[in-house]
Amino acid sequence: MSSPSWRRNALPTSGVVVLLVDSHDDSRNMYAEYLRACWFTVRAADTTDLGLLYAAHADVVVTEIRVRGSFDGVELVRRLKSGDDTHETPILVLTGSVLESEQARAVAAGCDRFLSRPCAPAQLVSEIRAALVHRIVPKPKTAPSRSTELKRDAS
Repeated sequence: MSSPSWRRNALPTSGVVVLLVDSHDDSRNMYAEYLRACWFTVRAADTTDLGLLYAAHADVVVTEIRVRGSFDGVELVRRLKSGDDTHETPILVLTGSVLESEQARAVAAGCDRFLSRPCAPAQLVSEIRAALVHRIVPKPKTAPSRSTELKRDAS
């Protein structure tokens, strides 16, 4: 029996903690179950206040823009990107808002990816993996130029 395509040829997810911040129980639970089936560890928050509290222990954060709390999801992104412990954490905004102004606010706040609903769970997994790869893949070191190597050999 072969495994589904969304489980094959992918970044290992066991132990990767995804924080889902969404006030809508059904949506949050659906994505959480799917992510768990893909071997992610899932932490869920139904307010931005809890999201801010839990984010220091997450490898990636997925947040809605319109979420309950003392501030909205865009402000959560801004606070996480300016935090000492969370500034490098990939943040995906997954929202039902299709307004370009909302997307612009989220991008300006520092989100790494902006996804509009409806968003298939497999697409969310793909976007999470891409954000993690971007975060953990080291930038290639600049190779010395050929002329530099020749000069060194000539000395």
